[in-house]
Amino acid sequence: FKAPNEMGVRSGPSYGRPDIKTALLNYVIRAFYPELLEAHGIDTTTAGIPAWQEGVSPTALPTEVYRAFYAELLRRTARLVALWQCVGWVHGVLNTDNMSIVGDTIDYGPFGFVEFFCPTHVSNGSDDRGYYCYRRQPDAVKFNMRKLAEALAPLLPLEESFAELEKFDEIHHDAYMQQMRRKLGLIRTEKEEDAALVADLLETMQATAADFTVTFRAMSDVTLTAGSIHPSSDDLSPTFQEAEANILRRLGGLVELRRTLRPAMDPSRVQMVAGMLRQGVTLEQMGMDQDTWQQWLGAYKEYEKVIGLTASEKEARDKELWRVWLTKYARRLQKDAEGLDKDALSQWEADRRALQNRSNPKAVLRNHMAQRAIEEAERGEYGEVRRLVGVLSRPYDDDHEERDCLPAVDTKPLVVTCSS
Repeated sequence: FKAPNEMGVRSGPSYGRPDIKTALLNYVIRAFYPELLEAHGIDTTTAGIPAWQEGVSPTALPTEVYRAFYAELLRRTARLVALWQCVGWVHGVLNTDNMSIVGDTIDYGPFGFVEFFCPTHVSNGSDDRGYYCYRRQPDAVKFNMRKLAEALAPLLPLEESFAELEKFDEIHHDAYMQQMRRKLGLIRTEKEEDAALVADLLETMQATAADFTVTFRAMSDVTLTAGSIHPSSDDLSPTFQEAEANILRRLGGLVELRRTLRPAMDPSRVQMVAGMLRQGVTLEQMGMDQDTWQQWLGAYKEYEKVIGLTASEKEARDKELWRVWLTKYARRLQKDAEGLDKDALSQWEADRRALQNRSNPKAVLRNHMAQRAIEEAERGEYGEVRRLVGVLSRPYDDDHEERDCLPAVDTKPLVVTCSS
């Protein structure tokens, strides 16, 4: 239903056919959102019938039904992308035609799980500008919902769909934080400080080349004791020694750290742009906006900090960064357990850790695992494929082999594209 634009791009094949648009939208609602019809007192067996006949314009449903449909799809989609991010998953190709009208994940193409955490991680080798990187996924999905709103007009007036679209960020944030609290075992209380705690965790992961899946799985190893939850306790290290050890021994080395901190813009180009700015050339003349330049410049400055870092310096730095964050985390757990007696504390601890291990997978499909299975299958050997299917059918179990739970280190990352 896309209209031609001022650039002369051709219109969609059904542009100017409101009869087809009405029939299609009515069918979608009747087939996949019947509860919306019921809520408005409309017979679900006859709504939108006849669906479409050449030369016959189907009857449009009430505008409030179309708005309810758009609002529900927006809610599902915002929640979906939040859940992607909470397991470190990157879709890779979030074009409008790769979005589902029922809010499910479709088009499993060049997707991937973030390993050594980097917010600008790109899973699609063709996405050289990072349009669909880990951090930008909510924005990409919100853009797609805007395009859907434009396609639904005038059946659903833009002022009504855009009013719903304004709720996207809040819905996404709430779903993201709800799941992150589950991953961190914060089961009794919600605090405003939780968003900062999560942000600090991701920053620490990036600064130390920590694997996303391994790190979150280790969070359930933090264990409060009756003594350590006392408000006067200063040294909380006994509560997180096991988690700290598991995280530190799985960190990437200097190669992985430099790779995760390397800016999207090649460092040589950053230097070139900076030099041109000093000579009086403007960002506008270079086809760049101020926000993008500041992001790239900031990333470059962070990258510079690790260029000359030695392995021993990284090790000492990693220990300090994790000690700081884990102390914050232990104090937040104290607040969640505040007021519990000894028996209640033990139950809270068991419930918290069980929830965390149901929310943080131990095994995910990493590219090197898939590649190993593919190579064997190409030789006619399917044992690894069957074994891998078994592993991934129970990602939260605790008895997986190490090879199914760890990132590949000291190797060049495998890059996939839509044609992989």
